[in-house]
Amino acid sequence: MKCKKLRIRTEKGCKFGYCKLKNDRVSVFCHECSFEVQFNGKSLNKKHSPVVGKKHKSTKATEIPKKVKMTVWERDKHCCIFCGTPVPWNMANSHFIKRSHLGLGIEQNIMTNCLTCHEKFEKEPKDGWMHEKARRHFKECYEGWDEDSLIYKKTGDNYS
Repeated sequence: MKCKKLRIRTEKGCKFGYCKLKNDRVSVFCHECSFEVQFNGKSLNKKHSPVVGKKHKSTKATEIPKKVKMTVWERDKHCCIFCGTPVPWNMANSHFIKRSHLGLGIEQNIMTNCLTCHEKFEKEPKDGWMHEKARRHFKECYEGWDEDSLIYKKTGDNYS
């Protein structure tokens, strides 16, 4: 049986399901009636979804892979670098150079923070004590650490 509220739409070459009842995109199943989204008799799968489509190079460069999170968490001895609170591995997710400022998702730019310190760090000016402590931390961990090398550059001279 086919959902009567479901439509197939295309945006920038990507096909996706659209539920008229919710006025919103749907992925593989319509959220309201749980019918599988069909397009030309085939299921509409993730490769057609614009959400999981191709990412921009800067998006890929600034996101943090799980391997980097695990390495940083180990480097920071499973604790927030500011207050020393033990945290789970997925808390190794704080960019020194913010992602919005094209800070790369590499070990030399990522640190482990508890939620409280992460929020404080995000609000603090760049010359505050937390930024200075983070700079010292990175300089101790990486010889020749340089803030300028942590920013995504279109020319391709970034870390891989």
